[in-house]
Amino acid sequence: KEKKKMNEDFLRDAHVNFFLYHIKILPQPYEDSMNTNRMTVLYFSLVGLDMLDALDKVDKKKVIDWVYAMQVLPTGQNNQENDGRCGFRGSLFGGAPYCSEGSPCCHHYDSSHLAMTYTSLCILITLGDDLSRVHKKEIVGTLKQLQLENGSFTSIKDGPESDTRFVYCAAAISYMLEDFSGIDIPKATDFLKKCLNYDGGFGLNPGRESHGGSIYTSLASLIILGQKDQVLVDEKANQNLLRFCLNRVTEGFNGRPNKLDDTCYTFWVGGSVALLGYENMANPDQIKKFLLQTQKHTGGFSKLADVKADILHGFYGVAGWGLIIDKERKDIKNPIHPLLAISERAFNQKFNKTD
Repeated sequence: KEKKKMNEDFLRDAHVNFFLYHIKILPQPYEDSMNTNRMTVLYFSLVGLDMLDALDKVDKKKVIDWVYAMQVLPTGQNNQENDGRCGFRGSLFGGAPYCSEGSPCCHHYDSSHLAMTYTSLCILITLGDDLSRVHKKEIVGTLKQLQLENGSFTSIKDGPESDTRFVYCAAAISYMLEDFSGIDIPKATDFLKKCLNYDGGFGLNPGRESHGGSIYTSLASLIILGQKDQVLVDEKANQNLLRFCLNRVTEGFNGRPNKLDDTCYTFWVGGSVALLGYENMANPDQIKKFLLQTQKHTGGFSKLADVKADILHGFYGVAGWGLIIDKERKDIKNPIHPLLAISERAFNQKFNKTD
């Protein structure tokens, strides 16, 4: 009875404690799977706290110094030795020394990662850093080397993965650094165009099944690059994509046909609907009911109602709540900006936006 009563409302204080816990310690279930991605855990936690207007509980300088300690610095004559590897690591698991200014690659396999560079910049902007210690020129140079001939990006130099996720990371990094010279935009646009499917959605790669996550990364990339109208060429294409997204709603959002509803798609799909300019199309009461089922009385959200909370679903549950349900900003004081997945407060402060 107590749990049922608690879950009738959004549990802001519990979510604050949930995010703070993940900043202070890497929980045991993540020790193996997330040790290399500590930056992502920090991103989820800090932007989560920002949405809840609780950044005052964080030692900002200490966090900023830790983020810069993950930066891969250029070395050698004309800073060319680490060419293609500059950016940010996910952690120091590879053996690099801790230094608040960053460090060069310590061996052949030590490198930045495109997603970690994206989350690092998001964290720095969220905490109000001016990015003066970011080696912007070298990161832009790394983007040039990570883009493949087909227009997509790999996550690391000579890496095996390439799909719309890393196109988005490259686009978002360029936006935050205010320098798009590291991207061949026509090639990236052509790649994303080939990912567009007959059902109106986008797959991770050409010929792959349409999916809520790849829809978000493709659509947001096109908007950032100023190429949306080159791929979604008319109102019919926009409506086909909107229809695919809205068809993902049963009780909550799912990512693709015949799959279970999942908390994270409240943002991936809900954010895509918002980027299309139709954020009020989803039924907020229906989505609220689903999220209250996955919300935990100890804080955080879970993927499904009957499993434990985790940091990813905790973050996207809070983001989706602010995006779709809490329009009056009662619980979510600084809602997510769907383009960069940082708060509207941080986005507007950094880029001087007033709308």
